[in-house]
Amino acid sequence: MALKMSLFPLVSSILEASVENENIVTLPKIYMLPIGLVVFFVLLVLVYSFFKQRTTFKHKNSLILEYEEKIKFLRQTHAEYEYKQTEKNHTNEKKFLEFEHTITTLEEKINDGTKNQVVAKLEEYKNKRDQQRKRVNLG
Repeated sequence: MALKMSLFPLVSSILEASVENENIVTLPKIYMLPIGLVVFFVLLVLVYSFFKQRTTFKHKNSLILEYEEKIKFLRQTHAEYEYKQTEKNHTNEKKFLEFEHTITTLEEKINDGTKNQVVAKLEEYKNKRDQQRKRVNLG
């Protein structure tokens, strides 16, 4: 409110000066110091806001770069974990198929001859197959 009151006489004196002297617009010397202080204050605020935005922009930029690095690291570790899991599943499936194959060959040998040794091995491999099936989650 006080600023409006002080600006009104300033504007009116500028208009009066421009009406009197159409070629040259001059300000009375009494208004030079307040106008200079207001201009200095406005420039100071503009410079402060510029540097404040600049620092916040740099800070946000550094945070974005940091988050991008974290995301890259997490994606890489996730891919490694998935690779290890698939490798583990493949090895378990291979073991399961090996046990399945040995069981079928032992069952064929039962039909051919020596039952006691083959039956013991057959039971052993069936137990291992069941354990492997639990690991693979097929059972």
